Amino acid sequence: MRHLAHCCLATLAIASGSSAHAGFWDDVDSQSGFDQTLPQTPLNHAIAVSAHNAYTESYNSASQNLSATLQKLSNAIASNADLLELDLVYDEDDQSVKVSHNPSADHTYNAVLDDVLSNPALRNANQPLFLELKETSLNTDYVAGIIESLRVQGYLAEGRPVFLRSFPAGHGNLLYARQYLESNYPGLSDYLLLSELYGSTSNLNGLQGQVAQAQADGFDLVEFNYKTPDLGAHIEYAKSLGLGVGLWTIPASMGEVGLTLFRDEVDELTTDYGLSDARQVVQDNNQLLYLNTADTPSSAGSLTYFRHGSTPHAIALGSTTSPSLAAKNTGAAFFGTIASFDNANLEHLSFYDADQSSANGYLVNVLVQFNNLSIPDGATWAIVNKSDSASFAMELHNPSGSAGTELRYGVHVDGAYRYVTYDASQLSTDRSYYVTGAYDGNGGVRMYINSAQIAAGGSFTSGVTQNNSPVVLAADPQGSSDTRFHANINVQMLSVQDWWNH
Repeated sequence: MRHLAHCCLATLAIASGSSAHAGFWDDVDSQSGFDQTLPQTPLNHAIAVSAHNAYTESYNSASQNLSATLQKLSNAIASNADLLELDLVYDEDDQSVKVSHNPSADHTYNAVLDDVLSNPALRNANQPLFLELKETSLNTDYVAGIIESLRVQGYLAEGRPVFLRSFPAGHGNLLYARQYLESNYPGLSDYLLLSELYGSTSNLNGLQGQVAQAQADGFDLVEFNYKTPDLGAHIEYAKSLGLGVGLWTIPASMGEVGLTLFRDEVDELTTDYGLSDARQVVQDNNQLLYLNTADTPSSAGSLTYFRHGSTPHAIALGSTTSPSLAAKNTGAAFFGTIASFDNANLEHLSFYDADQSSANGYLVNVLVQFNNLSIPDGATWAIVNKSDSASFAMELHNPSGSAGTELRYGVHVDGAYRYVTYDASQLSTDRSYYVTGAYDGNGGVRMYINSAQIAAGGSFTSGVTQNNSPVVLAADPQGSSDTRFHANINVQMLSVQDWWNH
């Protein structure tokens, strides 16, 4: 059932024309039942928000750790967390499974898994358990203990599937869990889902090889560190294999940036941001423009993008100033189709006049590869702009007489552009980056790469100045039809949002 469902998922994703992974949670529901109502983005993409480390192990008392863990789980349930995360270890001293992050520590006072699972409030909740196996060496007693506790306490049941997860070192324990269940309780096997987590690595081919192995072994989900280099390539490759995709762990501080950046790119987000607020952020009706070219055929004569909701709009290609489309495979900075812009031909895409609400700012996200980071002295290359004496600008700029190129994001507030900058020599032409610019109408201007802040400055209290110019990709608008500051870049995703104080 799992492999058949994945085949169909891959077909849906290719047919959809957008980056949202069509039907991952529908597939989970059809396979095992899924009663949790997930938040929906403005594109109608369902995404799960996971309660990170919903347990406590800080007390020198097993009863206190159990009580505090149950309280954390109760709080997560009350906040409508979509998944409940626990970390599991094996205590060799009393041969029991316990709740802990560290497999090598003393576990005398850690909560016992069976005691946690027997809690009536947890048993009666509808959120799936999201369990990370921290032991790396194959331990059949450990795995069997987890399965038996889940089974006896009524989990692994219709409407209450369980995710077992580990890093690659624990791959064997996950395979054994499925084997144990299929051998002893074959009727329950549809209620077990497997996920593999990966640390941040610059080894693009190695990580994609691990993802391919997870898919070959029948896993359902893969989870990447949100700071992983070339993250977009890994996300799109995993989706092309029919895998669900998660990210860990979006931080509490300014976490709204990462949550909204990735809300239409993946299926699950683990976060330390407040759970109720996180679910609200991914549902915020603030979309102004969304484009993802990954599933577009490279021979297409137009691109599909979205404005305020899920209604598609077309933008024609084929003119002398249209970008070319190219398909990228494994080992490249992108996976799937990209739009490639050549500034020698003045190539760009012009969308529409996407003004924000007058008191607000903008959040601008673009998945981009820079083909040249040493631009001429005094030059500006626009990545995505709606400037023209107002609005926002994300661009490469080499100030006259300066040492080199900077990446900058600016918004027009109180009569002037307010910029933050980043040394572009820290970037590479061999990699792709999620670059984000943010200003919410009340505070500083900020810039991020893969949702990690790289620049911040100023403090303002006014909305961004509006204009009548369109959002333009790879150029700067001049009125409704002219352009300047053309850039030599490759782009796969663009998102522009009406941004307010969170």
